[in-house]
Amino acid sequence: MDIDQILAQRWKEAQNEPSPYERYKQKLLAAFPGEIPSGELFYPNTFDGSDEIDYLNCINIFKGKKWFEVDFNVLYKNYTQILWLADLGVIYYLPAFLLYFYNLQHLDLEYFSSLMFMLEEGFIVPKSSYLNVKIEHSLAPFKCLTKEQSKLIALFLVNVANLLPSDYFDVQQAQRALKNYWGKFLLMD
Repeated sequence: MDIDQILAQRWKEAQNEPSPYERYKQKLLAAFPGEIPSGELFYPNTFDGSDEIDYLNCINIFKGKKWFEVDFNVLYKNYTQILWLADLGVIYYLPAFLLYFYNLQHLDLEYFSSLMFMLEEGFIVPKSSYLNVKIEHSLAPFKCLTKEQSKLIALFLVNVANLLPSDYFDVQQAQRALKNYWGKFLLMD
């Protein structure tokens, strides 16, 4: 077999291989549970006016859907915030966010910025102190994830850090997130 035949054969074989996106999707499907957990996935609806409309738009994206059934393309039509998901909801739907943003086509959506902030800083934890409430962040809620799940988050961050132009803020955020917490999971088998 000459070099041209070898290269043609390799090209043919490469075309039959799943894309990096499909491989990542299969790993997420294998690592994250499909069943919707019992418990509060959303903050209670105590809102009115435009906040209630925003809340209902968010609920309509997620409610009654397994994480792999969520369609974030609706965000191009109806604005909504991620903040209406309770901690359990964020953890359960996390693979949907990872998968949707894996190919980096949807960087202009606020959800991408929210996801990157959360992966770097953690969850918001209000702390009461004398006469005021102080906001802190904690990565502790992520400790419920398995090593394999955490490794998939680290791979997502590597993807962001390596594929975006180096002057993007998200690149620096991904690098900090890897350095401060998620990078250790890349070293585990």
